[in-house]
Amino acid sequence: MDFDRWTEIYDISPVGSEAKDNALDKMADLAKTFNEWINVFYRTPLESALEKMALFQMATHAKIFGQWLNIYQLSLPEDGLKDIALTQLIQLADEPKDADWTKDREALNIPRWIKIFEISPLGGEIETFAGTRIAELMLEKKCKDKKEYSQCVPKI
Repeated sequence: MDFDRWTEIYDISPVGSEAKDNALDKMADLAKTFNEWINVFYRTPLESALEKMALFQMATHAKIFGQWLNIYQLSLPEDGLKDIALTQLIQLADEPKDADWTKDREALNIPRWIKIFEISPLGGEIETFAGTRIAELMLEKKCKDKKEYSQCVPKI
C-alpha cells in the first residue's frame, strides 16, 4: 500500500488502537516528501520521538519559503531548527529562487520580509534587520515605479 492509503487507514482507525499506531508507523516508513512528512508530524503524539523525527525530515525536504515558515513556526528553540529555518527564510526573501512560477520574483521580497518581521522576536536583531530591508526594498520599488530619482540618488 502507498502513503495515501495508510493515511486513510490512520484517519478511520479508532483513537488509541493498534491499527492507528501501525498506520502511523507505515506512513513514516513511506514518507518521502515535505508534504508527506508534515502529514506524519500532525498525526504524531506531542513531543514524541516520531514528532521530532518528522520535523527534522520536513527540514531535509524543505525547498520553498512557505515550507521553511512552517518549520520555523512548528519547531522549538531548543531543536536548533528555528535558527536554520530563519536563515533559509532570510535567504529566500532576498533571493526567491524557489519562485519559478513567477516572472517578477522581486515582487515577493517585501511580503517575505514582512513575514520575517512578524515572526521574529520583538526588539531583536532579526526584527531590526527585517524592518530595514522592508524600508530599503520599498524605497527601491518607489524609485523604479515613480522614477523619483532625487530621493534615490545620494546627494553629493
